[in-house]
Amino acid sequence: MKKTFPWFWTCLAFSVIFIGCGGGGGDSAPPAPAIVYTGLTTPAVITAANANELALDAYEGSNLTPVGAVTSGGASKPLYKRITTLVNRTAEFQIGSSSVVTAAQVTKSQTVNGTCGGTQVTTITYDDVTGNYTGTVTFTNYCDDGDVTNGVASVSGIYDLVNDTLLTIIMSTSSINISGAVNLTIKGTFSMNFQTGFLGITDFYVRDNNSGKVEWVPNFTITSVEGGGGTYTDLTMTGRYYNPDYGYVDLTTTTSIRQYTDLPNPSSGILLLTGAPGSAGGNTKAQLVFLSSSSYEVDADTNGDDSWDWNSGTKNW
Repeated sequence: MKKTFPWFWTCLAFSVIFIGCGGGGGDSAPPAPAIVYTGLTTPAVITAANANELALDAYEGSNLTPVGAVTSGGASKPLYKRITTLVNRTAEFQIGSSSVVTAAQVTKSQTVNGTCGGTQVTTITYDDVTGNYTGTVTFTNYCDDGDVTNGVASVSGIYDLVNDTLLTIIMSTSSINISGAVNLTIKGTFSMNFQTGFLGITDFYVRDNNSGKVEWVPNFTITSVEGGGGTYTDLTMTGRYYNPDYGYVDLTTTTSIRQYTDLPNPSSGILLLTGAPGSAGGNTKAQLVFLSSSSYEVDADTNGDDSWDWNSGTKNW
């Protein structure tokens, strides 16, 4: 059985070395604008007015709201989950058994059809002794669960030639487009270790192509541990998230986030956001508390006195 990185999301869901954007060509097509973060670069002052928004943005990996979506305050499909799905699709690549060992570089390709159209073509060149590989992944109108992806990713890592499975993968992109309920372009570098359950995200940018706003995650790590016979995954994370309107917050999990494989959202856990100093001298903070797979709440310390002075009340995803 192919082992893929457990979708936490929820993330995170946080790809990768994509090297270009597909979906058309020709001399008449204007170049896509560069993805550059131009928002606030100072620590965010967490207030009663923005605590819920910041907590959800950090959890989702973006403040994008699906076009036409009607929610009761939570994410319908976090960005990290979208990205993790793409990486897991790539991780399904299999070379196939071979009894020939020649210390040669071998190139193989695999095409996967999208569940609602399009293709994902993975081509890798690997050393048939060490298992080291490099290659590309090309998405051409690749449709899965309503998302249509176009772009090219460069990949590298180590392949387990005995068990015919990926051990590690690094993917990176300068521009890849995901459209459907959202219209966004992403770039960044993502690394996954399928043995240890580690996901690392470096210089990850997401641009809302409707508003032009860009969000930035300079670094983020997620570690997952499976439990309950594979029925759930406990996740811990740390990193920094930049919101163009508010500035950045530092993220940690004070209680590991539990994601059951058959449920859409985490059932328990706490994600802590730390922002700028408040009037009381300490840092302003917020925490996203997962109450159940269908509900959550947000607490905020808006003056930095290490006590929660605002609560969102119970909200439904």
